[in-house]
Amino acid sequence: MLSEQAEPRIGFARKQARILLKRANITKPPILLRDVLAYLQKDNDIQVKAWNLGKKVSGIQVIEDGTSFIGYNVTQHQHRQRFSVAHEIGHFVLGHTAPENYDYEPGNNSSYETEAFSFAAELLMPLEMVKKDYTESHDPNFMAMKYFVSQEAMWRRIIECRLV
Repeated sequence: MLSEQAEPRIGFARKQARILLKRANITKPPILLRDVLAYLQKDNDIQVKAWNLGKKVSGIQVIEDGTSFIGYNVTQHQHRQRFSVAHEIGHFVLGHTAPENYDYEPGNNSSYETEAFSFAAELLMPLEMVKKDYTESHDPNFMAMKYFVSQEAMWRRIIECRLV
């Protein structure tokens, strides 16, 4: 089982998302996860699969024989699927993976989950891009379409970034 740190490293998670975007040469929205994954796959064996994960699970990551499998719930909305894949990429990049199985509880609010959520939000809606676009448009609903995220996710991000 992975050992848990006491406090989530939110700033670290966001910084790692920004570094990944820079290294993958992604400079404008929408952030295409296929481009992020193509960059990561240069040095890592990562595969993404659509699975029916039931009603309570949005995404999972399984490591088998050195391959990291990211699964997303094919029954959920595309915006939720994107966020789930970004979240699981966060677990991978932040080192939350282990070759052994460990317990998973839906709704888990562990430090690792908090970090992965922060990573995913920064990956899909990078602070600097959101600031620029919000300054220009002041229209979160338009921005949600531009970033290919839900309106709720964009509103949360704008609030989190203290733009309103």
